[in-house]
Amino acid sequence: MQVIKFIPKYENPILKGEKTCTVRYNFGDLPEVNEELLLQNSLNNITFAKAKCKFTDKLTVQEFVNETWEGHKEYETVEHMIWAMDHFYDTSDWNENTEIEVIGWEDVTSFYN
Repeated sequence: MQVIKFIPKYENPILKGEKTCTVRYNFGDLPEVNEELLLQNSLNNITFAKAKCKFTDKLTVQEFVNETWEGHKEYETVEHMIWAMDHFYDTSDWNENTEIEVIGWEDVTSFYN
């Protein structure tokens, strides 16, 4: 079981099924498909939901930008993605070949019910 943390503004989109994947950098060991995920608020460490891992992928920033991602914000250019990800990571050395991880999920169950 893996814990994935999110800033609070993503809780509702996750619970509504609008956000169904996340981009990470140097995440470590990726979850296995069908593994249970615990989704946590990164500010207070409260687990707000559980989900089942649907997929994982390792790819470059350029590859991510080139694809269409259901359940995640899309970026028009590599520069736009690097700028957006700078809110979460130090991207000063990122470029189109920087490797990132994508984790997707399904079957979200809220712990607020």
